[in-house]
Amino acid sequence: MPKPKDEFETLYGYLLYEPADILDPDYMYTVAEIARLMQGLPVQADLNEETENRIIQWTIPWIIANQNDFVINDPRSDEPGFFGLHPDAVPDEEETGEDEVGEGEAGEDEAEREVDEETADDEE
Repeated sequence: MPKPKDEFETLYGYLLYEPADILDPDYMYTVAEIARLMQGLPVQADLNEETENRIIQWTIPWIIANQNDFVINDPRSDEPGFFGLHPDAVPDEEETGEDEVGEGEAGEDEAEREVDEETADDEE
């Protein structure tokens, strides 16, 4: 049954990571290890079974939704499969710069907004 928001003392933004945000491109991980990383935990963090099962349940749909960003190994015997970043999902060094904006990009966005505003004015 839904509850009113005012019944909750604290609300947080819902943040989902991109695979490249949490995985090292040089390593392969099990689903359980990815689940820990998504929670900000070290991959070897000791969790009780209930907690581990819950975070794995949250992780599997995320892996499926981001399937194009992953590669998987051919599991050896009964070992779990390992997932890693697809080479195309690893950002280039120049793409990771927070301050870098290509010349003209901001101006183009601004110009598009101005055109949209003019169009909206014409329609009124």
